[in-house]
Amino acid sequence: MPLNHDVSSMTKALEDYCLAWDVDALAAWTDAADSPLPANIQKMAREFVRRYELAGWARQRNEQHGMVVLTATLLNEYNRLLPGPT
Repeated sequence: MPLNHDVSSMTKALEDYCLAWDVDALAAWTDAADSPLPANIQKMAREFVRRYELAGWARQRNEQHGMVVLTATLLNEYNRLLPGPT
């Protein structure tokens, strides 16, 4: 897409592109047993999501309370986001 397009048309083009993906193929990526992705890639993706969720949680807490999250509280939330034993 040329760089002279406005943000809304680029956003629409990206949304249309993503909505055209095969839902079953995407779903297979999230099922660890059936995923075509290697285990190390799945693990890295889960860790990325966990850190993204933690950053969002910390940002929300900062906005709500007007102060940074204490390290101990941040670690407790990180551990809460870890998957349970399987």
